[in-house]
Amino acid sequence: MPSQLLNCTAIAIKRTRASLKIPEYWIVDYLGIGAKKFTGNPKQPTLSIGQLIDDEYQITPLRGDDGIISLAFPELDLTAKQILIGTI
Repeated sequence: MPSQLLNCTAIAIKRTRASLKIPEYWIVDYLGIGAKKFTGNPKQPTLSIGQLIDDEYQITPLRGDDGIISLAFPELDLTAKQILIGTI
């Protein structure tokens, strides 16, 4: 039952985000427990950035020393690792 509730919550969040046309969102999975399609195989800590492009979210998974490219914060000069381990 808890996983069904979590799934319903995730779907509701996705629909709300899309209906509000939020231009960019970040998901910080510092434990690497998300779905393999986002965290890799084997799973690893991942920063996923969703950007609204042509009314669809494009998800970019970032890990380790991958540089963050943000439409919302274009001058940001950080890596995924800095966010994931809190060294900023």
